[in-house]
Amino acid sequence: MPTLINALINIIANPSNTIRAVSRSGTRVNIVGDSLEEYVKNTFGNTFIVNSNNHIKHGQIFSWLGNQNNPPDLIIRGYDAIEVKKIEGTGAIALNSSYPHAKLKSSSPMITNDCRRCEGSVEWEKDIIYAAGTVRNNVIR
Repeated sequence: MPTLINALINIIANPSNTIRAVSRSGTRVNIVGDSLEEYVKNTFGNTFIVNSNNHIKHGQIFSWLGNQNNPPDLIIRGYDAIEVKKIEGTGAIALNSSYPHAKLKSSSPMITNDCRRCEGSVEWEKDIIYAAGTVRNNVIR
């Protein structure tokens, strides 16, 4: 099972801080956020090398791959939820007008019904990992 420790080990083992441009959204700001989210997904999935099987591995690792408007961005199957935050320069982290939470529950009104069912029909509670990064010219800091 991928854990935060595994993700950190994967970052150390793959020290490139250049990220691939990923476009699931329309605006430049959203594209940078999508690219950062993909980087975080690859750290937990150990899928830094691009191949056609990455989406299969991600489907095995993550029970939820997020959507544009609702938290979380990712849920590791049977483990934690991940919220990716893109930082523009120095200063405060944009939390979309919501105070950061330590836990996410399947009963939360902020999540979609699909997310609520991503771990099966059982009720669940997940710790939330906030992954924050600054991206400039496809380089993560």
